[in-house]
Amino acid sequence: ALAVVGVSACSSSASTSVLAPEAPATTSPEVGTQPQVVSPRAVEAPEDLAFWSEFAIDAHWVEVYPTVREMTAAADLAAIANVRSVVPLEPIRGDAPGSGLAVVGLVMEVVTDFTGSGMSEFTLRLESPVEGEEYTNWVEALASRLPSGSAYFALRETEGGLYRIMNSWSVWIASGSGLTAPLDSHFEDNRELFEGELRGLTTYDQLSQYLFKSV
Repeated sequence: ALAVVGVSACSSSASTSVLAPEAPATTSPEVGTQPQVVSPRAVEAPEDLAFWSEFAIDAHWVEVYPTVREMTAAADLAAIANVRSVVPLEPIRGDAPGSGLAVVGLVMEVVTDFTGSGMSEFTLRLESPVEGEEYTNWVEALASRLPSGSAYFALRETEGGLYRIMNSWSVWIASGSGLTAPLDSHFEDNRELFEGELRGLTTYDQLSQYLFKSV
């Protein structure tokens, strides 16, 4: 059964940050921290798409919206943000023994806030493709290949101050060829669903101008 996991504003009490090697006091304790930025970064490498595609999930049916505009208006948090670091998270316990769900946290820096949340940072919690003994090594490897570009997020608030993705189209990345929803493993087949709305939008500035007119 599919479990849609959430994100936590700023941090989660269940999370434990991976510590970087000893260094001067100015070093961040978060793994793979990106430099501070004040503007969205375009997707600069194919690795960005590969990074997000690793978290692809069949969740089209969770909440259905015919347009990104309507999803943005319905979201509890809609923002463009940059990945700063990775944190390991405790598994989500299932109802039956051994049925827990492995998850990982991505610390995100908010660049553009469409919902007026006032948040500057949140931790995006996504289902991990690995678990058990492989998990720690996978998290460390993930921290070494953080996206160089920004992404758009539409998220739903849930209990405990957490947020979750709304469906497989909750994350969008921009490149010179247009907008792509990397959590949808069949996006090339589903692209036409958004073609009428998003055709011609290739940058986060263009996406922001479009969405700010409607939220």
